[in-house]
Amino acid sequence: MPDLVRHQLSSPPLNAFSRLDYPVLTVFIVPAGTKIAFGAFMGLPCSSICILRQLEEIGSTRRVRTTAKDRKHQLYFDLGVGVVIPVIYMILHIVNQGHRFDIFESVGCFPTYYLTPLAIVLVSVPPVVASAVALIYSFLALRWFVIRRRQFNTVLQNSHSGLNRSRYLRLMAMAGTEALWSFPINVIVLVSKYTLLKLPVYRYVSWSDTHFDFGRIDRFPSTFWDASPNLKAYWVASLNLGRYGPLVGCLFLFFFFGTSRDALKWYGALLRKICPMPSRNQAKRNIPGASQEDHWNIEVCVSKEAGLATPTHSEMDQLDKVDSLN
Repeated sequence: MPDLVRHQLSSPPLNAFSRLDYPVLTVFIVPAGTKIAFGAFMGLPCSSICILRQLEEIGSTRRVRTTAKDRKHQLYFDLGVGVVIPVIYMILHIVNQGHRFDIFESVGCFPTYYLTPLAIVLVSVPPVVASAVALIYSFLALRWFVIRRRQFNTVLQNSHSGLNRSRYLRLMAMAGTEALWSFPINVIVLVSKYTLLKLPVYRYVSWSDTHFDFGRIDRFPSTFWDASPNLKAYWVASLNLGRYGPLVGCLFLFFFFGTSRDALKWYGALLRKICPMPSRNQAKRNIPGASQEDHWNIEVCVSKEAGLATPTHSEMDQLDKVDSLN
């Protein structure tokens, strides 16, 4: 019996402790968080498919003119692939979810599922397929860009997509990087479960058998992976990948779009609204006027103290011109 299954059978459940001390946390917040994290494995490649499919269609110039009907179909496709499919993936997780979730010491809570042939079809394979489709679209979009790179600005203008060359390349780089990131990781995770971990694939008996003692929460201390040094690197890498993978995707998004020229202009406008400051042109207009007025007030005060006639503005202007010539 593998160490993972043996530990799950021997580790004490956290049901009683959790429900008494943290009812809201264990009943609502943590299950929702683990479910969203589970859906992110399908949502990220699906969102890349939506972006890259649109970029590939623009680069191929298959449609000379985009009608309102075409835009409606594009919207339906984006909602179906980017929202509906990840939601269905999250809902189908319950079919093979043997208990609530797992808690790993110093790492956090993670979703879990009962490894059966049905789980392979509904849980393990779909992210790999979605990542492969996104990767294919990224290569096609890059191919069209290379073929039409000289007249690509004209292609973008005729597509009426609102994209320029810079935005097109940033979108393609972001989605392509995510596809290159997610596809090998999903393949490695899928293969390692049956080669490195050698986890047994159980027969799916029934709904009641799979969800027996569903309220159980398994905990794994850090000594769990210390017990098997050969698999320690794998467990640490896989857990950290599930923990920081979505963060890496967010950093990719900010790097490609949060540092663009349009974003920097928006940051500056927002900062000026929060902390009003005079612009550079206003400062240039105000500083010379203020210095002349200060100079006029000083001359008036000196003349009054000396008992002399106060010079007029025209006289002061003539004196300033003479000083500038000298």
